[in-house]
Amino acid sequence: MTGPDDVVVLLVDDHRVFAEALAGVLAAEPGISRVNLASTLDGARGQLRADPPDLVLLDLALADESGYTLLADLAGPPDPPAAIVLSGSTEPRLIVQALEAGARGWLTKTTRLNALIAALWQVLDGHMYLAPATLQPVLTHLLADVHRQRAAAAFVDQLTPRELDVLRCLVSGMTRTEVAQHLFVSTNTVRTHIHHVLRKLEVHSKSASTKALSKSNPLAGKIPAGSIVALALNGGGAAKVLPAATQEQLSVIGQQIGVDLPALISALNGPVIAYVRPGIPLPEVTIAARPAQPQSAATAIGGLLGRFASGAKAVPTQVDGGTLDKLDLGPVSLYYGANDGQLVVTDSSNALAELGGSVGRLTGDAVFKEAKDGAGMTDSAQTFLFVDIKDALPALSGFAQLANQSLPPAAEANLRPLRSALLFGSSDNSVGSFVVYVKTS
Repeated sequence: MTGPDDVVVLLVDDHRVFAEALAGVLAAEPGISRVNLASTLDGARGQLRADPPDLVLLDLALADESGYTLLADLAGPPDPPAAIVLSGSTEPRLIVQALEAGARGWLTKTTRLNALIAALWQVLDGHMYLAPATLQPVLTHLLADVHRQRAAAAFVDQLTPRELDVLRCLVSGMTRTEVAQHLFVSTNTVRTHIHHVLRKLEVHSKSASTKALSKSNPLAGKIPAGSIVALALNGGGAAKVLPAATQEQLSVIGQQIGVDLPALISALNGPVIAYVRPGIPLPEVTIAARPAQPQSAATAIGGLLGRFASGAKAVPTQVDGGTLDKLDLGPVSLYYGANDGQLVVTDSSNALAELGGSVGRLTGDAVFKEAKDGAGMTDSAQTFLFVDIKDALPALSGFAQLANQSLPPAAEANLRPLRSALLFGSSDNSVGSFVVYVKTS
């Protein structure tokens, strides 16, 4: 068992200047007795044998070698050292691959030293660590995997036992003739099974697209009039089927950052809307969702916002239409909470009343109706993005001025002739599509 002052670190990186500078900083950290360096996999293996480390900081890109190979080596023996990947990449696929290979954390090379050292001790204490900037891409990647797994499972459920046999043989690399010999059937029978499989795959892909496009979003009709940007999504439903291992990973990561990630993801499980309305000095931005457990999702949102609040505390506040938690962030205040079965996050104290219809509905706006009719969008197409370009330009210009910036003249000149834009999903029987419509002034 490593004592409080004898932690051994192995730093594996082929950038000598970077590695030596970081090693010097780590060696000066109280509790770390020494930092060994290696620039190749063979050198790292030698250090692992000569002076077994408690922690390995590893760059995955080592000249012509892959650090994933070393991660696999570390996972082999009992009681292996903890490993943190130190990389210049934030590619979620690589991060997930490293975690699956046994890494306990992922840090970018732009991480501040104090955050890096804090992560080191956190991992040595038996926890996992991911830089906050990598959380959203990693979670998105994991959810995409869940969607693919669900689609594959739904497709397989449609196949007969014999079609599955044929598919397994083909996946293993057999030719049609070899499949026929293996299953004791004719090549014509194999060809027929393959045809059936391909037909079911085509129908499955089309029906899945149509279902996603035509699913009703009950919140879409609540978007208030005067919105210069409006987005309506149906929600993926992925959180209901997250594998147990994925839920455990999310829970562990959430414990480290103080956020209930499974509850946060569940907020995307149902319909979601977002809209922007003109405001002074900042536009009004509101997101509303209808998760299965709105209060749990609101608590998770509060935990996430608290990470960026610099010590500010949320206070229950009476707003127009109900009560929301208010978090003061200097020039802007955020309101969030569960109300009437929905999760609301906004910078406007009027959002609940607007969602309740106090200013009318977007569906009654002349500009939206003009775009909707011109694009041929039906009321059943509840997944859409609408932008009132003409009225959004002044808001964008004002926002840029607050940041001491200005809109590029060319961009402003190109946008001024445009009145509105509408993108929406539609379906026709078994064919799903997206339509983009732009209206000029």
